[in-house]
Amino acid sequence: MDKLKTLKNELNNESENILSDAESQIAQWANNIGANLYPLCIDQANAALEAYFQGKPPLKSIKARDDIPDSFIVQSIYKLNAENNGIHVIAGDGKVRDAFSDEEHIVTYESLAGFIENDLMQDELKDIDLINNIGPIVDAIQQYENDEAEILSFISNNVGEKIVSKTFSDQSIPDDNNEATITSYDEAEDIELDFSEIGYYGNEQFGIPFSLKIVVLAYYYIFKSDYYCMDADLSGCAINEAIFDYLMTNYPVYMINTY
Repeated sequence: MDKLKTLKNELNNESENILSDAESQIAQWANNIGANLYPLCIDQANAALEAYFQGKPPLKSIKARDDIPDSFIVQSIYKLNAENNGIHVIAGDGKVRDAFSDEEHIVTYESLAGFIENDLMQDELKDIDLINNIGPIVDAIQQYENDEAEILSFISNNVGEKIVSKTFSDQSIPDDNNEATITSYDEAEDIELDFSEIGYYGNEQFGIPFSLKIVVLAYYYIFKSDYYCMDADLSGCAINEAIFDYLMTNYPVYMINTY
C-alpha cells in the first residue's frame, strides 16, 4: 500500500513534466508536417462558454464539464470554416463530427484513411501519381499518335470552324487597327505536334502544342479613298460597298501560320 502511495505521489509530481513533454511532441510533429497552429481567440472562448451553459453541440447536456475541450475545438473549426469557405475535418471524436452534421461546407471524417478514400483526395492522388510517371505516359501518347494519327485528324477536321469569326492582326492589313475577321477557310496543311512541350492540366487532360498553315478568307473595313490607293493585287479582292458611302468592306485571302 505504501508503495502505491509513493508511486501515486511520484506520478503527481511528474504530471506537469509529462504534459509538457506530450505538448512539445505534438508541436514538433505539427512543425514537421508543415501544419499551421491557430490560437484561440476571445470570440471562440465566449462561444464555447455559451455552448457550455446552453448545452449546444458538442455538449450532450447543459454544463457537461467533460465536453468543454470539445466545445473549444468545435468553435475553432467554425472560425476556420468562416475564413476558408469550406473545410475538411478529421475527428475521431463522434461528438465533434456530430456538431457539424447539418453544416454544408464542413465535411467530417472519422479517420485519416476515410479522408484519403474520398473522391476529392483520390483525384488529387491520381494526379500526383500521373505526374510522377509522366514520361512513359507521354511516350505512349506519342506512339499511339504515330500509329493512328488521331490527334492530327481531329485538328484538321475542327480547326477551321474554331477560327471562323476570330480576329487576327498584322501590319499589312490596312484597317485602322490592322485587324481582319475570318469568314471562311481552306484545309489545314503542314500540321505538326510538339510532344517535347506537352503539358498536363489536371483531371487527366493533356495539352499538346501544334503548328499549321491554313488559307482563310477574311474581311476588314477600309475608306474608299484608301482602297483606290491600294496596290492592284490587293484592290482586286471582293468589295461590299453597301456599308457607308465613304466606307467599304474588303475581302482578301490570307495565309495564316499558327503556332
